[in-house]
Amino acid sequence: MSTLVACLVFIPACTGIMSIVDARRFGVFQYATFADINDVRVQRYLPTTARYITLEKSAMGHRAKYSISESDLRAHLDEQWALRGQYSTIPRDKIGDGSIVSEETVARLFGDLGWTIPESVTEWHTPVGGNGAGATYFYDPTTGTAFHRAGYW
Repeated sequence: MSTLVACLVFIPACTGIMSIVDARRFGVFQYATFADINDVRVQRYLPTTARYITLEKSAMGHRAKYSISESDLRAHLDEQWALRGQYSTIPRDKIGDGSIVSEETVARLFGDLGWTIPESVTEWHTPVGGNGAGATYFYDPTTGTAFHRAGYW
């Protein structure tokens, strides 16, 4: 009888604990700088020079908006390709970096967050893992604003 009661209490207790933990772990957060973020999964894709960061985290990935110069963003991407490019399932010269993307494309990916979407941005990518992991960046040189979405898989 006690084993049955323990099993019946265990699952709701785990569910309650996870909902408390997830409320602090997932959602939309604001950070002033890269150094304020204590999540290695986010740090892997976020440039160290990013400022005024808004971050939406979920179990499968994150979406971010931040201020950064174009040269700093490109330096970050060059570093990502130097570190992991040999493992990418898509070569860098075939991934379409630097292409112009419409406001509608960016709005489809980030519009639900209520962020102001620029009219036209350029699109950039990190290496793509065999499991699909990686990040896509969208940059507006007029405002110095970058958006990115990363999947962990």
